[in-house]
Formats: sequence, structure tokens, C-alpha cells
Amino acid sequence: IKENAVGIELVSSASTVMYNTIEENDIGILARGENIAVHSNNFVANRTFSLKVTTSHEEVDATGNWWGSTDESAIQHSIYDYYDDLTVEKVIYGPYATARIAGAP
Repeated sequence: IKENAVGIELVSSASTVMYNTIEENDIGILARGENIAVHSNNFVANRTFSLKVTTSHEEVDATGNWWGSTDESAIQHSIYDYYDDLTVEKVIYGPYATARIAGAP
């Protein structure tokens, strides 16, 4: 999923995104639904955010992804959530992958 304004927009409930390479988008995933899970994806060089949350219903489970880095500060900087806007939910991103996910094309 490459070179889009928004790579994936999740607007429905109970959405899960797994085994993708999401790269060079303005926003990799825009999460607006409830009960969202994002696992085993490669986030590579997304320009604004790799994951942006705009929902206030529950935490987003984003564990097990490769964020293009193992630097916690860089990972946090690539995620827009509660720590950027107190009216939206937190993204739980750890534990995270320490290298690219081989099964994600």
C-alpha cells in the first residue's frame, strides 16, 4: 500500500489489518472505527503519520508491527493518538517487531 494520501482508512467496527507493507503515504492508516487491531505490518517512510487515531471509544491494539525503527521516540512520533490529542484513544504499540515482517509483502 504505497504513495497515497491515506493508505487505509478504517471506519467500521471490528477491523483488523495484518501482513501489509504500508509505505510512503501521507498517513499510513487512519483509524476512525471501534475495536481496531493492526498487527504484523511494515510501516515504512510514511510522511505525516504511520497510524493516526481519531476515535475516542477504546485503545487501538497495534502490537507486533515494524515501525521502520526500534527507536521508541521515532515510533511514538509516527503515531498520532492520545499523547497528541487528549480527546482520542491511545495506541498500544509494544511489543513491536525489531525488523521487517518477512510475511508482509
